[in-house]
Amino acid sequence: MWVILPGLALTPTDFAPLANLLPGRVKTLDAWALPLTSGARRLRAGLGADATEPLNLVGHSLGGLAALEWALVDDAVASLTLLDPTSPHEGGGPSAGGNPAGHGKTPRSTSRSSTTTLATATLAPLGPAGRYLTMRALAGADRLSRVERRQRFGTAPGLGAILDQLRALPALQRRVATLLAAPDSARRLPPTLHVIARPRVELLSSEFLREQHDLAAWIGRQPIELAGWNHLFPVAHPAEVAGLITTFRQA
Repeated sequence: MWVILPGLALTPTDFAPLANLLPGRVKTLDAWALPLTSGARRLRAGLGADATEPLNLVGHSLGGLAALEWALVDDAVASLTLLDPTSPHEGGGPSAGGNPAGHGKTPRSTSRSSTTTLATATLAPLGPAGRYLTMRALAGADRLSRVERRQRFGTAPGLGAILDQLRALPALQRRVATLLAAPDSARRLPPTLHVIARPRVELLSSEFLREQHDLAAWIGRQPIELAGWNHLFPVAHPAEVAGLITTFRQA
């Protein structure tokens, strides 16, 4: 079975064109129902896969980081595709081999603060328009209906689900950094395809590209760079991405 883990604030609808081009059974995570930061065991159970079913994981952005953690702890993962994955060391996260201990409570263990609740309520009226304009600019179109766009981006609960995952990101980064610090971490990974977008304006993405190449070195894989594409390339170019994935799996 194929499992697609979308990037933060992206939906199964966004990834439907890619899912339709992959061979066999495909499930795409709805991160509003089950957060990307939940951990491998909860993700597998939430997607209805039994403990030993072989899985081909495809992860984009934050979904890529979640997929990397999953592949490092689950021997039943048959292949891993990382599409511009979030680095385990972004935002001041510890380097591999550093102290994996968290500082303070994890985001999922604390109730959303009143400040966050107020922020989501304040931003909710702007969310659907922001989503629409962003997708038009970076992906060419927004595939969400008005109803789905408002539900996910125009309500306090919808925006809160996104912010909760952002708050949980440092804990996920620490977990993955700790796993990568193990001497055999690269050997534990299944066949892995790592794809990186190289936008035309590289000045705006140089730090991200450096982090991608650092990650490629940590996992011992040679990345494929897509010149002229932006971070939403799995949504904007599903046929090309599906071709890369299926060709890699057949090799």
